[in-house]
Amino acid sequence: MTITEALAELKTISKRLTKKKKFVFDNLVRNDNEKDPFEKDGGAYKLIEQEVQSIKDLEQRVVRLRSAIMRANLDTELTIQGETMSIYDWLVWRKEVASSQTSFYETVGVKLNTFVKERRQRPMVHRNEETGATEVVNLITNFSEKEAQKQADFLEEIYGLLDGQLSLKNATVQISI
Repeated sequence: MTITEALAELKTISKRLTKKKKFVFDNLVRNDNEKDPFEKDGGAYKLIEQEVQSIKDLEQRVVRLRSAIMRANLDTELTIQGETMSIYDWLVWRKEVASSQTSFYETVGVKLNTFVKERRQRPMVHRNEETGATEVVNLITNFSEKEAQKQADFLEEIYGLLDGQLSLKNATVQISI
């Protein structure tokens, strides 16, 4: 079974669990003067007991599938833009690091651009107390706008490559349950 197949099965299991739980909830009690609608199938008590067992079995299947996917993701490496990490590490990077990095470089670029633009429109002038002469104060930036944009573009490229590689690996990596 591939990771893609396992992920599809997890979605199916989720839907089945929802239906089974609804059945249990809908049939927990009935009035004693009402006929058991499931009498011919052994009674509501027996059916609910079977459904509860089925729910437990499906939940165990979820754990086994998720564990198998995790193991495969830990054992399978991807190299993107010269960086090699396990699929699991790439997923963690994408979820917990990448958006923060992208936001950081975009904010650096905007702040630098705004500051430089403002200073060009209203240059800062310094007056020499001794001579009375005025001179324009030059702006020194401590980070390159080009570098910030380059990093933001690089991260966007990695996102695209990562999504493609994950789709490919999910469709081809076999898991054992």
